[in-house]
Amino acid sequence: MEKKEPEIFSKYPECRKQFQDMTLNMLCDFEDDIAKAKEYFGVVGCEINMSRAEMLELIGETIKEKTAGEHDKLMVLYQRSLKEILTPEEHRWIFLHRNRCEKCKQETRLNRLKARIGSSGGSTPKSIKIRDINNNSNQKKPNIFVSKIAEIKKQLSSINVRNIKTIAKKRTVVVASIIVSVIVAVLTVSVLIRNYNAKKIDLAKTAQQDRGARKEFQVKKRRTSQEIMRYAQQYEDASRKLKKQPQDPISLLARGEAAEELNLLGKALEDYQSYLKLATDVSSRAIAEGKVTKLQAAINTPIKPEATYYEEFNSFLNSYLLSLIEGKSTRAQDELETAQAVAKLMLKNTGDRVGVDQIEFYSKLSVDTAKELLEARLETEEVSKVVAIDHFQDSIDKLYKVKNVFVRHGADIENQSVAVLLAKFLSKAGRLAEARTKVDQWLAVSKNESYLFNQAQLLFWDGQMNVYERKEQEAVRKFQRSIEIYQSIDDDKFILYPIMLLSYLYNIADKNELALSKSMEGVVGSLKYNHAAFSSQFLQEAGIAAAGLNMPNLAKIYLESSIKACEKEELWGYRIVAKAALSSVLAMMGEKQKAIDLINEAKTLDLGKSFDPTAKQQQLLHVISYEGKVYGLAKDFVKSERAYREAISLSKELGYKNILVIGQWRKGLGEALLEQKRNEEALQEFKLAEEEFRKVSEGLHPESKNRLLDRSFSGKEIDELIKLVQP
Repeated sequence: MEKKEPEIFSKYPECRKQFQDMTLNMLCDFEDDIAKAKEYFGVVGCEINMSRAEMLELIGETIKEKTAGEHDKLMVLYQRSLKEILTPEEHRWIFLHRNRCEKCKQETRLNRLKARIGSSGGSTPKSIKIRDINNNSNQKKPNIFVSKIAEIKKQLSSINVRNIKTIAKKRTVVVASIIVSVIVAVLTVSVLIRNYNAKKIDLAKTAQQDRGARKEFQVKKRRTSQEIMRYAQQYEDASRKLKKQPQDPISLLARGEAAEELNLLGKALEDYQSYLKLATDVSSRAIAEGKVTKLQAAINTPIKPEATYYEEFNSFLNSYLLSLIEGKSTRAQDELETAQAVAKLMLKNTGDRVGVDQIEFYSKLSVDTAKELLEARLETEEVSKVVAIDHFQDSIDKLYKVKNVFVRHGADIENQSVAVLLAKFLSKAGRLAEARTKVDQWLAVSKNESYLFNQAQLLFWDGQMNVYERKEQEAVRKFQRSIEIYQSIDDDKFILYPIMLLSYLYNIADKNELALSKSMEGVVGSLKYNHAAFSSQFLQEAGIAAAGLNMPNLAKIYLESSIKACEKEELWGYRIVAKAALSSVLAMMGEKQKAIDLINEAKTLDLGKSFDPTAKQQQLLHVISYEGKVYGLAKDFVKSERAYREAISLSKELGYKNILVIGQWRKGLGEALLEQKRNEEALQEFKLAEEEFRKVSEGLHPESKNRLLDRSFSGKEIDELIKLVQP
């Protein structure tokens, strides 16, 4: 039967034609504008007599028609969005389509839940073996009772008067055998249940022992700041010797050892192999050969990341809710008990009550409530994977929607997770006051209720907002506290976030030893979890820290590794900054022309479609500041001055408020002016730099009590520069 066209189309054909030619994005925006307008006077190009209600009806029907016609095309685009970065307009098109398309709404909600749980990604928990037992126990098995009853029916169909007694005897025997089989089956099931529970406890204990062993191993491998500095200096000294004597086996061995300890495994392997071509000492060769074998295995067999307590717990909790919705009560009970076992381990080993309290809440749900909460949990998980670059409103809208679901059902712990994500997107959208309200509210709750994981996450975003508010000292304190909590709950995955920001802040304050130490922690964690974006950033911060420590050879290898990682993962923004930083390192090494060529290349590189114009300008800002440093090291102080002035001017235009970085630019500008014998102008810039540094009264670390910036790439303190210029 042919679908009847809405009457509104034939009633207003002019307006119908106009809206039919619009894109979905334009239609939705137009609908929103008309609905919110205080007064309605009609629309140009449409019939004069159309009321507001009729206009909205016509737009709504056009949207239905357009989404139905574009459904297949949009589904292809949606699948593309899972593998590659789309434009903001394409992302919004997908979002609007999925929220307005009737075909999408008609999909079975339960099937969508299954698909999203099945494709949630991540690592398979060790305790997944428990779930395998559940799966096996739920498999359909031959029913011996049905087969025996069928046999009885077959016999009864051939009954006649002469053999009725014989059949009755046989029937009695069969019934007796069924009764015996039932008794045996009951006993067997009870034994299986007892064995299953015992095995579940054993698996939980094994997981606890494994975690203890892993933690002990990590503690043994964790390097102190002093050890990292020793290996960094060893790498730099050996590199300098090898520039003079490239065939020196002792220097090759020394640099290989340092590179291995500094997580430069490819470089370490290269040096050990070069050493073996030159070395003659039998014992040393044996050690180097063992190192080569070990490194080849490490490079070719990456560590498989293991799930954290929280990932395991959430996986089992989602499976429990799905089984409850499907009416599989036995399976649901098994999943709930498994989640409870993980929650108890979490409480015992870390002191975090979040799992135990979640179990208490979710164990009392009805099917309808479970379905609504599972959808909200999965929606929250989906939003958490969104890369916050631009166009935050879609994610914010989704989060407020699921927040209402959690509030309606009293799921307070879930609301803490939503608060973390709201803080992320609201702060990046510039809505700091709104984000601050969410964080302050739930941070107090998480402390009172001993929800340590949530507390660590909230502290991180609290610190992130302090960075936006130019309160770096407060930010560092909160990042350090967040790291302490993550360490206490044995979570070496989410700890990467505060470590990243802390290493960045140490770098901009020229606390380079601390920055290098933190970056090394981050490199280990990001490699363990195959987190390419983090790996490239930590390598970049390590390179910048090494440059600040006057270790250009080490800085160069880190920054080159960062650039390779960025290009492999198409992280164009990070690649540009890494290339700009590498140009300053090349200038330090005396390769001036290469440095100038590289900084010019960095200025012209394209960030791609995922960055809006403002983000591109901010990236350019950092490149220009490196340009000032490159020309300063190349002794072209006129171009150095010009670059620093451009950076300071652009920072004002963009509202860039990082006082530490701006202070460094003013200091660099002052040094460029000083080299040109323009002492009065230099003095003015030094005083402005000092004023910026003084805004942060205490250091970023307990050991630094007076000023944040106590060293610079020139090696002179700001007060010494002022004394040098001012009589």
